[in-house]
Amino acid sequence: MKPRHVFWIDLVTALGASALLWAMLSPKAEAAELILHGPSYHFDSQAGYNNQNFGLGYAFDNNVVVGAYENSLSRTTQNPGRRTSVYAGYLLRLTDHVGIMAGAVTGYEKMPVQPALLLILTAPITRQWHVHFNVAPVKGGVINLSLGYRL
Repeated sequence: MKPRHVFWIDLVTALGASALLWAMLSPKAEAAELILHGPSYHFDSQAGYNNQNFGLGYAFDNNVVVGAYENSLSRTTQNPGRRTSVYAGYLLRLTDHVGIMAGAVTGYEKMPVQPALLLILTAPITRQWHVHFNVAPVKGGVINLSLGYRL
């Protein structure tokens, strides 16, 4: 049986490849969106990660996404200060409710800039407001909650 993090990596890779194929076959522009990043849940709760990952992002109508947030290494016992991550990527929308974001992010220990891959599940609140559940296959897995306002 594969370790849990390998399963997540395999799943997101397969979904990413599917999303790329889908995007190539049916590209469409979406409305621009302002993104408010909120709390996170880390599956490895013993690691002491910061779950208050507040920040701001913007998804352009061509599906390019940029933003910044307080990352999971902020305010931990190993790092009592704040650590801000900046990201940029491309959002492949499979449906109105499922997407894959692939790009790069700063602010973590391994590399100054490292790859980022997210599965994004979207639930509408109103026509313009949406809740996003951003799933990242890192260190046991993390789910971040964000609120989107389509312009």
